[in-house]
Amino acid sequence: MENCGFAFYLRRILVNEDTKAARWAQSNLSRTWTIESATGASGEATFLTPADGHTQAIIAERERTHGAFRENSKFAQDVKATMRNLPSWNRMASFQREALDMIAHKMTRILHGDPDHLDHWDDIAGYAERASSEIRERSARS
Repeated sequence: MENCGFAFYLRRILVNEDTKAARWAQSNLSRTWTIESATGASGEATFLTPADGHTQAIIAERERTHGAFRENSKFAQDVKATMRNLPSWNRMASFQREALDMIAHKMTRILHGDPDHLDHWDDIAGYAERASSEIRERSARS
């Protein structure tokens, strides 16, 4: 079976390589993840599963920065449903719709969680920039 993409990269870095970067990744990931390799009918695979207690620590931290999952999820879905019912939605390219979905997602995290968490704001700027760049490239090709 030919290995490709992220699974191949992950296996190569975490399991097969003996480089400074691989040793660092193995050491740091092993604190929070269990790394396992297995060979089955479809070939070799590398599995990452959260180490004991780590998932709960992540959830607690995300609730602080992102807000309560249930409330945030409902609000995010309501905002996205509203966007999908507006006149321009169906005329937009998939990259435009995805950028707006992700911006809405980040906005709900700001409104339900920590409004000073820079990652949310940086992500919004990044998604807007990606969409803007795609529009510029599409215009240049026309």
